[in-house]
Parts: sequence; C-alpha cells; structure tokens
Amino acid sequence: MVEAYKVIWDQNALNQLADIYAYILEDSYQNAETVKHKILGLTAGLAINPKRYKPDKLRLDSNPDFRALEVYKFRITFYINEDNMTVNVLRVRSIRQEPLPY
Repeated sequence: MVEAYKVIWDQNALNQLADIYAYILEDSYQNAETVKHKILGLTAGLAINPKRYKPDKLRLDSNPDFRALEVYKFRITFYINEDNMTVNVLRVRSIRQEPLPY
C-alpha cells in the first residue's frame, strides 16, 4: 500500500488562488470554476505521488524538494517534506508574471 502525503495549502497560496478566481470570474463564471477545480484537483493528487513533477527550475538553490507544475497558464509551486509526509502548496501564479526569486 502506498502511503499518502498530507497536502497543506499555505495561506499565501490560498489568497493567490482566490485572486485568480476573482479575476477570471469578472469574465466567466464557468471558466473561473473550471480553473479552480483543475488546480484543486491537481494539488489534491499530490497526496499520491508528488515526485512525478520535476524540481522547480526557478529555485535559486536547486533544492529538489521544491517542485512546480503548470496548468492552463498558472504555475503551482510546492514543497515535499519527506519527514512529515506533507506537501506544502506555496504559490499559485500566472506564468505571465515575472518570476519571484526564492
């Protein structure tokens, strides 16, 4: 049996997702719901195998525990903590935005 990780959303990431939802909602309720559900579904799936995504290429120190995935035009950054069996969702940003160093 595969052990599942616990997926934890950082408050900053939740706020970013809410902002994205509100922005898309200005034009389309259906599109806002679609994007929200896709992002939440993908991040929920991190509980099973978070290492299927590549290490975050924008990470300054190249720590392989920081990973990222892209969906639609959004980049979701997360951290895998093997000791606690958790995946922390850190950021949800548009790929059109200037990358933030971290």
